[in-house]
Amino acid sequence: MTAPRTGAVALTGVKVLDLSWALVGPAAMRVLSDFGASVVRVESTTVPDPVRAGPPFWRDEPGAERS
Repeated sequence: MTAPRTGAVALTGVKVLDLSWALVGPAAMRVLSDFGASVVRVESTTVPDPVRAGPPFWRDEPGAERS
């Protein structure tokens, strides 16, 4: 027996503050976001997340604000 599809997702209405750093945190936040949570990410301006240095880049132009 399957439940009817309503378009609702499990975490709709949940707000998450993301203070994580490096790979695992952002990956987990992506999953929460995919399930409907609103994720607010806060990063340091002096020590950026190292993941920002790697591809993929927006329009194939490298940059910390483009990854």
